[in-house]
Amino acid sequence: MKATARQAAERPAGPGTGAAIVEFTHVSPRTCALQGHPTVPLTVKPTGTAASVTVAPGGKAWVKPTFVQVLGEADGH
Repeated sequence: MKATARQAAERPAGPGTGAAIVEFTHVSPRTCALQGHPTVPLTVKPTGTAASVTVAPGGKAWVKPTFVQVLGEADGH
């Protein structure tokens, strides 16, 4: 899989909130399955049910993680 990310055009309302679009492009000649919630190097609170997605060779899948900035978290306090 090759992953790329960009800021989402539509984000949750409110200060310190955001969203991204992460696109996975399958570059292997064999079908594969994406399973579970995506992970990032932050504290994550999964919501909803994760579903397995089968991606054919050359196919794409997307996920839209949203986030809320926690004051003080990024400044070392």
